[in-house]
Amino acid sequence: MKKLRIIALTFFIALFVPTSAFAITDDVTPLGPGEWDTLYYNNVYLTSSYKEIQVNSGGGNLEICVFNMNPSNNGNFRIQEQDPSGREFVGFGYIYPDSNGDFCHVITDLNPYVDGSNNKAEFVIGFDANGFNETVTIRVRD
Repeated sequence: MKKLRIIALTFFIALFVPTSAFAITDDVTPLGPGEWDTLYYNNVYLTSSYKEIQVNSGGGNLEICVFNMNPSNNGNFRIQEQDPSGREFVGFGYIYPDSNGDFCHVITDLNPYVDGSNNKAEFVIGFDANGFNETVTIRVRD
């Protein structure tokens, strides 16, 4: 009977006592080389004008995904690196969603853009829609 009480108490503590291991924070904790870190994940209303977001990347590779876009729509993305002296063009691409409305693209070798006291690349990524306006979900990972 004593073992049953100990097991029940242990089960109760494990399930109902909050621990820092399960805490949710807004900080991005880098997972390290070879692991994707989500820098941005949100719904964005795309129009024919660029809608810009900014992310701080550790360099390496950057994955840009657009989800829930109407498969008959398409768009563009533009990446610039933001510095105190201005913006530097990094790249441009076309968004062509698959039949599920999803699109992902990986940009490689972004280490040259890492700079500053935070040792990050400050990317401004603009998105637009060429066909018609709609709300999509955008995810950026590095």
